[in-house]
Amino acid sequence: MKVSAQKLTMYTGIGLIVFIVGIIAFMQFNQAQSLRVASEFSYENQPSLGNSDAPVKVALFEDFRCGGCAMFTETVFPQLENDFINSGDVEVFFYNFPILGDGSYQAANVAECVYQENAEAFWDYKKFAFRMHLSEGPNSMNPGRLSGVATAAIPGLDGSAINQCATEGWYAEAVQGDLSIANELGLNSTPSIIVNGRRVPSTSYAAVRDAINSELRRIN
Repeated sequence: MKVSAQKLTMYTGIGLIVFIVGIIAFMQFNQAQSLRVASEFSYENQPSLGNSDAPVKVALFEDFRCGGCAMFTETVFPQLENDFINSGDVEVFFYNFPILGDGSYQAANVAECVYQENAEAFWDYKKFAFRMHLSEGPNSMNPGRLSGVATAAIPGLDGSAINQCATEGWYAEAVQGDLSIANELGLNSTPSIIVNGRRVPSTSYAAVRDAINSELRRIN
């Protein structure tokens, strides 16, 4: 049976439409899957800031040698702190994600040593360390320099003890644990922001704010 050219064209057009719709659906599904990292993962033994009963948990995976992380800490984080953390809606957790070489591991070790010595001082240390990155560059992220900044900027920290701790890798296992969590979640860039188990596709304030508000609406 012969098929007219008009019908053939119609069938071809329908097939093309079905194919395109299928491709779009597949891309949307893949995007959703890439953002859905995990409904639950461990927050235990991580630096945290905010109300422990907060309904929204935000996980920050950062590298101290990452310029984007430094900018996020300097520009976006203060807005999140003012709008959501101080209100009790959000609790934030920090994870070391050293992906930029040996210097990143060294800087992560310093951060872990600061946290272990004085958990309450960690967030002040994080702010000062990233400001040093912005002013002096990533090469300033070495144990001795970081320990000096921590001692000068934050009362009650023992710079020599932190330097020894980091140099000797007392808490290298904890750093590796953070890295393992990031790898299990399939993260591949810093900073990576996860809101209640879902990765935020952008690190802009608007994107993180919208993700938090979406969770608050869903919960309430």
